[in-house]
Amino acid sequence: MRAAGDALEVPVGVQVDYTLRLAAAAKLEITELSAESSADARLEILLEPEGGDERTVADLSPGRDLVVDLGPAAPGVARLSLRATGGSRSEGTLRLTRPRVTPGPEGTGTRRPNVVVYLIDALRADHVGAYGYPRPVSPNIDAFAAEALVFPDAIAQSSWTKPAVASLFTGMLPPTHGVLLREHALSPRAATLAEVLLATGYRTAAFSTNPFVSRSFGLDQGFVDFVYLDVGRLGTHHAFSDRVNDEVFGWLESSAREPFFLYVHTVDPHAPYTPPLAGGGYGGGESPPPLPSCSQQQPISEEARRRMLERYDDEIAFNDASFGALVEELRRRGLYDESLIVLLSDHGEAFWEHRGWAHENFLYAEVLDIPLILKPPRGSKAVAADGLAQQIDVLPTILDLLRLPVPAPAEGRTLLAGPVERPPRAGFAYLDCPSGKRLEAVLAGPWKLIRTTARDGTVDRVELYHRRRDPGELVDESGARPEVARRLLGLLDARGRARPLEPVRAEVGTELAETLRSLGYVD
Repeated sequence: MRAAGDALEVPVGVQVDYTLRLAAAAKLEITELSAESSADARLEILLEPEGGDERTVADLSPGRDLVVDLGPAAPGVARLSLRATGGSRSEGTLRLTRPRVTPGPEGTGTRRPNVVVYLIDALRADHVGAYGYPRPVSPNIDAFAAEALVFPDAIAQSSWTKPAVASLFTGMLPPTHGVLLREHALSPRAATLAEVLLATGYRTAAFSTNPFVSRSFGLDQGFVDFVYLDVGRLGTHHAFSDRVNDEVFGWLESSAREPFFLYVHTVDPHAPYTPPLAGGGYGGGESPPPLPSCSQQQPISEEARRRMLERYDDEIAFNDASFGALVEELRRRGLYDESLIVLLSDHGEAFWEHRGWAHENFLYAEVLDIPLILKPPRGSKAVAADGLAQQIDVLPTILDLLRLPVPAPAEGRTLLAGPVERPPRAGFAYLDCPSGKRLEAVLAGPWKLIRTTARDGTVDRVELYHRRRDPGELVDESGARPEVARRLLGLLDARGRARPLEPVRAEVGTELAETLRSLGYVD
């Protein structure tokens, strides 16, 4: 299943399932149902109330202004299934234009909050003022954090964009959603946050300037409007955040209908570090040395490293200003207070803390520790729960605030405090390298373990760090604390038994491949 414009396309023979909280008067409305390449295709609609039996509520032929009653026979949580059937023919696709469930979910009132997720690529937590960074590079993020919930201990699920964003969108860990390598694209069988919100009547839109967050890799699933900002005409390695704002503001002006889910993915702090100048253009002054490639991790002088960090901070500051401009635009339109807004990163960035650059070589704190800040809609009494936060928790937290069930097999959990205190749980991160090497990290309490496995399955290395005594993860305690290492290895092995989705192979054109090369992803 895939969103295409205002429509959902469901191939004949495919069934799409949604778990929803339905009000007693809920209806499924479809502006138009049409069949492509199959004259006898039909849409079967099934409903399975929680604890009840599945039943067919409608069997629709193509037409316009179709309305199906879903209640009051099944108020509450239910699984809604859309099954495309083709009679004697197995080919073809059903196209559902503007499908939506009305009215809104129980308890959310007549006005549901808009949802905005703003991701700043390669932004490490310790370069944000709200997380203790002394340089004033993030005043707008810091002001936003002052009126939001800040999760001080948050980690990414991987150290590069595609698996991390797939985890953000699905609530699944990388071994479960299966998007692990360059050639992988997200399976259409995965249920994304955008798909869940689209099915409940949200208008969905995404704006990305990272080539990995594009249609080629399946991360457009559920977005009615999906804009990847092609950099070919910009003369830069990626579109900067002010350019992304131009597109977002235009969409808010012409296309936004409430309620909406807006995802914005900016890439300013990502290498190469070429911060925009106030007077236009990029770079300026003496350039730092070129960033060593992932395959040539070479040291540079301390002075060159310092200049590289300054450029990185300059790019953070520019992206921070763009985020502030978006906040002001939402305020101007009267959308800010009632919106649920999440700001986070997909991963951090390394500057030779562990003899490496960029982010795709390891799973140390500099590449896994990320900012995660959530502003609930006005009137919410949400309180942040204590403990570790992960990217897989964003989906269930948003759905918790919207009072919507979490689709299986999402593995995250809400980050909001509830009436019953939940026990601490472990966090996980993964990195599969093109060489066949796999890195796995598990975090439990103050401890973090990293296991490196070779292509043939043999363990190359096990590292153990105490995150409170040694936040930089510089002192390996695996030899001194073997009992802790064994316990965390057991958590890794137990987690590894989850059944994964099969990824699909991505189709990458010449232009996209060149963009990936310019960002250092392809040698």
